[in-house]
Amino acid sequence: MFRSYTKDPLCKAVEAAWKAGIVVVSRGGNDGRNNTKGTNGYGTITAPGNDPYVITVRRHEDYDTPSRTDDLMASYSPKGPTNIDHIVKPDLVAPGNRVVAVYAPGTYLDTTYTQNTFLGTTT
Repeated sequence: MFRSYTKDPLCKAVEAAWKAGIVVVSRGGNDGRNNTKGTNGYGTITAPGNDPYVITVRRHEDYDTPSRTDDLMASYSPKGPTNIDHIVKPDLVAPGNRVVAVYAPGTYLDTTYTQNTFLGTTT
């Protein structure tokens, strides 16, 4: 559901965090493929990414190649401006697929899943 950031409870919470000195970073959502309004996915930034006090991130795909020439925005990654308030978003783009995080051997995550599970391949 889309609503103005001025009326959204999640946005009010992140604004309170911002006023307390906390930098808030959020994904923009996953509705970039939504074309129900004939906008090719524009205006699909969701809360709290639609708030001007939040740093909003859009994702790109690297297609698992070392070259950057084939990198594209992820098709599901939303596009701005925001639907109701028309705020220019997202603020930045970051990798969104096949991101490998810090790994701790012997943890539940390590013993339950293989590294290949996280990379989207099979053993």
